[in-house]
Amino acid sequence: MSNKAWRTVNDAWEKLTKRERLLLFFTASVLPLMLLFVMVLEPALDRMQGVDGQIASLEHSVRAQEKMLRMLQDADLPDPNAKAHRDLKALVNRLDVINSDVDRFARNLVGPEQMLGLLHSVLGPEKDLKLIEAYSLPVEPLVLNKETEGTEAPVAPRRLTADAEVRAREKAMQEAVIYIHPFEMQLQGSYEALYRYLQSIEALHQGFFWDRLEYTADKYPNATIRLRVHTLSTEESWLGA
Repeated sequence: MSNKAWRTVNDAWEKLTKRERLLLFFTASVLPLMLLFVMVLEPALDRMQGVDGQIASLEHSVRAQEKMLRMLQDADLPDPNAKAHRDLKALVNRLDVINSDVDRFARNLVGPEQMLGLLHSVLGPEKDLKLIEAYSLPVEPLVLNKETEGTEAPVAPRRLTADAEVRAREKAMQEAVIYIHPFEMQLQGSYEALYRYLQSIEALHQGFFWDRLEYTADKYPNATIRLRVHTLSTEESWLGA
């Protein structure tokens, strides 16, 4: 500030009364405090009030959720998965029954390695019965269930070529888990002896399955039968023939 300006301010100050000087001094002292309040303290207070409002809102929300939780805990609500649990239990029980049936069925099966010996053992006591021939037939896959895809009308089967038949058989053999082991034998003897032999086989209560029985009457009292039976196995190869 220049000397001239300073003298001007000093002259103006000298002209003021004591009361005016006190008022001016007070104003000069209070003005910075007011500016500090307006620029710093007031926005901070506003923010604090906003935070207090948010806290109150959150507390109200928490209390409402706690009340809802207590109501849900006290209420006897049904289990939404109850039906699924019942269905699962029923399926497990059904599977146990099926597994039991399969085990019982498997215990009664005659293995391929046992078939020939068992048929011969039944034949042994029959003196009036003669075994003409006995031989095994090609192993076949057992198709348990063949799913059909789509809803189209069935198409008449086509005759396969020799190569196609071989490929189809090989594919079925690869996919099979159970195999049919067929066996054919020709017997000759009296009607009574043949009848007793068939009854003896039926009395075995083991896993023989009848496929075909051909009866030919010869010169009385003899007759000839061609009998085809099979057993099931998880083994593809013939072990006993």
